[in-house]
Amino acid sequence: MCTVTFIPVNNSVYITSNRDEKSTRGRATPPDIFNATGKKLLYPADADKGGTWIITTPNGDTGVLLNGALQAHSSWPPYKESRGILLIRILQQSDPLLYFSTDNLEGIEPFTLILYLNGQLNECRWDEQLKS
Repeated sequence: MCTVTFIPVNNSVYITSNRDEKSTRGRATPPDIFNATGKKLLYPADADKGGTWIITTPNGDTGVLLNGALQAHSSWPPYKESRGILLIRILQQSDPLLYFSTDNLEGIEPFTLILYLNGQLNECRWDEQLKS
């Protein structure tokens, strides 16, 4: 099971993610700075799909992706897009929460997204039918 830890300390926070992935999955690259549509993003890249499960921006906005939503689901690939690629696209936006709420997620495997934006912690879920 993947785990996210959020620890507020004085005027900053620590956010960690324990990635529990299949042992057959390729080794992720170390975190690096990527310039995506003019916005700098720091994240480790998944070797198989090129996405990520944790990402941050220079202003401290951070996203952590967890597989699944409110209940266990069966995986039925192929999916339209990797959830890790979607996470990168969401953090590229000027308003990630608005983008999540308006993006068409049909064909994307269920996920939970923890977003720390402008000093606020947010939880976003997609269960293949509804966003919450």
